[in-house]
Amino acid sequence: MIRLNRRGFLLAAGTAATVSAPIPGLAFTDQAVVPVHLTVAQLEQPLGIDDRQPTFGWQLQSSRPGARQMSYRVRVASSLALLTEGRPDLWDSGRVESSATLGIVYGGKPLASRQRCYWSVQCWDEQGRASAPAASSWEMGLLAADDWQAQWLAVENEVQRDDRDAGMEWVSAPATQERSRFFRLPFTLTEPANVLVTLPADGMVEAVRVDASSLTLPFHHPNAFGGAPASRWELELSAGEHELVVQIRPAPGFAAKPYAAVAAQLRATYASGATERFSRGWQTRSGNKGEPWLPAEVMRPQPVTPWPPEPARLFRTEFGVRHGVRRARLYATALGAYELHLNGRKVGDAVLQTESVDFSKRTLYRTFDVTEQLRRGRNALGVMVGDGWYGSYMAPWQRFAFGPAPVRFLCQLEVEYDDGSRD
Repeated sequence: MIRLNRRGFLLAAGTAATVSAPIPGLAFTDQAVVPVHLTVAQLEQPLGIDDRQPTFGWQLQSSRPGARQMSYRVRVASSLALLTEGRPDLWDSGRVESSATLGIVYGGKPLASRQRCYWSVQCWDEQGRASAPAASSWEMGLLAADDWQAQWLAVENEVQRDDRDAGMEWVSAPATQERSRFFRLPFTLTEPANVLVTLPADGMVEAVRVDASSLTLPFHHPNAFGGAPASRWELELSAGEHELVVQIRPAPGFAAKPYAAVAAQLRATYASGATERFSRGWQTRSGNKGEPWLPAEVMRPQPVTPWPPEPARLFRTEFGVRHGVRRARLYATALGAYELHLNGRKVGDAVLQTESVDFSKRTLYRTFDVTEQLRRGRNALGVMVGDGWYGSYMAPWQRFAFGPAPVRFLCQLEVEYDDGSRD
């Protein structure tokens, strides 16, 4: 018989599911090859398949040496009942003379978002004997952009947002590895202030000074994978005129550039509570003593700013659930890494989602079955979101090399009730 677990999934992994009564038109014996480990898109009973023409696969099992598949038949139905009755309403491949057991492309009716599909495969061996039909299932994901009603959340606090909105201005000047370049950013404080200096650079930073004081530089090996994150210092400065001076030269190696570039943002928080940010007005000169400071060239277009790493942030929301939940699906992704918790229990078993892709083109989302984690009444959904591959300086080039800050998170929970209504 075809068995289902308590959530309605077909149990087909590891052994072939058999039917209690013959499907019309099928005949089989116990000596035929048996299809096992049925997969769709190379996954067993997957949720959230985004391919409108998914591929099927299976392995063969037989106690007879030398047994092999000579042909197969794949059937796909919109319900388990139709599949069991031998009436596949979505696709019937017919008997195909082939030994292929991987990459069998679905060729049936168009599939819809969230659609649950049930399928079976039957094989014939070299002696013409048919196997029992092994069965499994899969579920489609969100295929259209308007299926997503959720909106991206920016993972940053108000101060980080204001820093990002104020931005930095990248400047550059010709430089060589034999001769350093100096950049100077003058600024004036109207009263004593706590000043947070954030400084990214494109090149080897050799020294950073505020007025006459040298700042301790973090170490980043020039041949290390990925670009260095922005450096950050916190200073207590008096009212009056000040200057930030950076000594830099191009980084060595096969990708050496004929220039050096730098940017900075100085966030001054005054005792009165007011905040002022400085990032523009750079000057530059070579290392020749007595050479005057000249306006630095503003880079066009502006490079991505590799903001310093921040701790992962926590988000939480509460929502109500009515009685009689038929199924619940949680769709989630991030430009960064995330971990979900529902009512105190982790959702899924993956670590450091989202998986790495070229985030400038796409991001991958996951579908979770959270039916059994929901409870009637109040529920709480929490998520921890960090830099991940999207915002990490260990990614190629530098932090936020795939796109601008901040890290972002997207999540949509869909609850379907026994009466057919949805939240």
